[in-house]
Amino acid sequence: MKTLKKTVIIVVLTLICIIIFNNYNHNKSIKKLEQAGKEETTADQTAEEEEISNYVTFLALGQNLMNDSVINSGKQEDGSYNYDYIFNGITGYLQEADLSALCQGSVIGGNSLGISGYPQFNAPEELCDAVANAGIDTVAMANVRVNNLGSAAVSTCLSVWHSKAPEVQVLGIHDSAEENHYTIIEKNGLKIAFLDYTAVINTAISNEEAYKIDFFGNYSGGSADLQTLSDATKADLDAAAKASDFVVVFASWGLEDTHEISATQERFAKQLTEAGADLIIGNRPNYLQKVEWVTADNGNRALCFYSLGNLISSETTPDALLGGIAKVGIKVENGLTVIDEENTGLIPVVTQYTYSGSGNEVQVEGAVPFTAYTDEMAAAHGIIAKKGITFNRDVLQQILNGSVDAGFILHN
Repeated sequence: MKTLKKTVIIVVLTLICIIIFNNYNHNKSIKKLEQAGKEETTADQTAEEEEISNYVTFLALGQNLMNDSVINSGKQEDGSYNYDYIFNGITGYLQEADLSALCQGSVIGGNSLGISGYPQFNAPEELCDAVANAGIDTVAMANVRVNNLGSAAVSTCLSVWHSKAPEVQVLGIHDSAEENHYTIIEKNGLKIAFLDYTAVINTAISNEEAYKIDFFGNYSGGSADLQTLSDATKADLDAAAKASDFVVVFASWGLEDTHEISATQERFAKQLTEAGADLIIGNRPNYLQKVEWVTADNGNRALCFYSLGNLISSETTPDALLGGIAKVGIKVENGLTVIDEENTGLIPVVTQYTYSGSGNEVQVEGAVPFTAYTDEMAAAHGIIAKKGITFNRDVLQQILNGSVDAGFILHN
């Protein structure tokens, strides 16, 4: 009997040991699997982070043309201004972008210069707040109207930007002849250089103060050379290219109210490309113009958006109400920083406004992506009541088709 009890005890203890040993091995295996899973997850995350780094999605917004109606549409009951409405319809695009820029079509000098639309063009200071609120990183200020109120207004504009939105990088205008003519922003491991030039200005500036505005060509005696980039501009581009991975140039050029590019645009596009530009963003013409790859004589290649048209305006032709946003993917491939052609193109946008039926002013509601623009919106557009013309999606589509190659038009 004692022997049987001993045997039973031994068997039970043996079974307990086997169970404990199996549980230990099972738990050990689970821990190994968990650890392997963690390592795999970490490796995936690292690979994903590596894929995300060295890639920048850049947006360039068309001309912000502050006509009287655009200015007054932002006026509040207390006399202040709010221009968030300009960007509300495109917030999603701006939030998804890594970097963004705006082509500003007038100075922003506020009350000290007298708020005005055409022909002087001076916007309220609150426009800077709206640009900053929208998350826009850079603003291109060198344009045909920048000196309409004189050189002192250029300095005032810079001061307003620095005071109201110091986080926004201002391009194309300066307080000192010693300032750099390019700005570099580092994002996702890439250094992007930004420069901004104008071909002409409406109101002449003295030779002594011409440093305040960046011109393509030499400026002297009230006008700039429209044939050749100045040595200073070439030096800017060379320095920017050496200090960065990718060079973006904003260009205020061409003739107004036309879809056709001028000889000056074509000439400067090639020269900018030869001097080191990777991407050229054009503005001033009010209308959309073609997008194309430019190849310089030295083999350099750049993508050129000759004109993004107007992001916002109160113009009274369908062509001036259809603008665009340039979306450009910038990536590293085989050790070179290049444009991701699959993630690059033009996002069409429409300025929407209403008209009360009396007076000259309209109520501007903002920029609407063409993909979200409905027949109902078009039917309610103020241009119909104000000008008595046909305005619908088909009209806008025809303008788009005639301006930009279908391969460059983005539909999302």
